[in-house]
Amino acid sequence: MSTGAPKEYFNPNPSVRDIGGLAVRSSIDVCKGCRKCCGSLIKTIAQNRLATGIVISLPMIAMSCFLIYIETSLTSFIHTLPALSNLAQFTQYKNTIFSPFYTLAGITYGFGLLAMLGIRCEWQNIIRFSAFVYRGIAHWLLLSIFLLFIPIAGYLPLYIIFQVSCWSLLPAALWLFTAGVMTGHSDLISSAIEGRVRATQQIDTTMMGP
Repeated sequence: MSTGAPKEYFNPNPSVRDIGGLAVRSSIDVCKGCRKCCGSLIKTIAQNRLATGIVISLPMIAMSCFLIYIETSLTSFIHTLPALSNLAQFTQYKNTIFSPFYTLAGITYGFGLLAMLGIRCEWQNIIRFSAFVYRGIAHWLLLSIFLLFIPIAGYLPLYIIFQVSCWSLLPAALWLFTAGVMTGHSDLISSAIEGRVRATQQIDTTMMGP
């Protein structure tokens, strides 16, 4: 006699589900392996203070190289454009044109050095806030590219699309990776502080006796 309970059966293909007699293919997480690999790498780096400091310095080094590029190669290239007949006017407003990059570099330097100080002094909240700022930089960069670049991508040559993608996606990935390392190291500091507090409490309890 049937009890009306659903029958359990072995599904050889877990990506396909039977809903109402219809085979429905569920989404497959193709980035699971990449996320797991990045997570393991971040966890390994965050366990070492020196390695964490080196990773934190990478965005600052990248911004320094980019500022040098702005002041040398990019400025020389802009001066060769025929549309810029008045080079003196461009030189006058160059700092205004490139001010977003200077601001971004200042934020990167400031919070990177603040995170290094937090690692040295074990200030986990400072490290977390610096990681939050770095994530905000990466998300702002990705959103800016999406809003400004995507609508006109169809009118641009392929090599320009590739260059803009490299100049935007790679730094965003670097900031996100650095923020992940900061957060991982902050979690380790929090765990170490909690362990020391528990050890101190146990010692006090033992010394006080029953």
